[in-house]
Amino acid sequence: MWKLKIAEEGSKNPYLYTTNNYLGRQIWEYDPNGGNPEERAMVEEARKNFLKNRFKVRASSDLLWQLQNEDGGWGLHIEGHSTMLCTTFNYICLRILGEGPDGGEENACPRARNWILDHGGATYIPSLGKVWLSILGLFDWCGCNPMPPEIWLLPSFLPIHAG
Repeated sequence: MWKLKIAEEGSKNPYLYTTNNYLGRQIWEYDPNGGNPEERAMVEEARKNFLKNRFKVRASSDLLWQLQNEDGGWGLHIEGHSTMLCTTFNYICLRILGEGPDGGEENACPRARNWILDHGGATYIPSLGKVWLSILGLFDWCGCNPMPPEIWLLPSFLPIHAG
């Protein structure tokens, strides 16, 4: 069974090591005895589905990852770790769209809420996330880091432009 391995600090794996301890390097590793028979059958079904639809559906290759993502959070991209920014925004969007505190497909809201609370709470969201939470009225403006107003005068093609 294929399993996604993600680099961690101090890793002894030569494929997941970098000189600057870059966290986030990923490789797929095959374990022929991994998982139980039911999980292996699900993986085989996902493999057949991918072969059948690989030229029609672009995101069909993430099914193996979806079978493993059980932490309740969301990452910035399909194979990414769950992050506070993405998990908080997705949770808020679910609630704004009418899902109850215990709603969502496969209990998405309680799982996301538990992930947020287990990782310190929404106050650990990055600065731009705090600004958006303040705009929505969910976070006090005094908790946001100050930003000089001149940042809006920068050219929009710069990556630090606030727009």
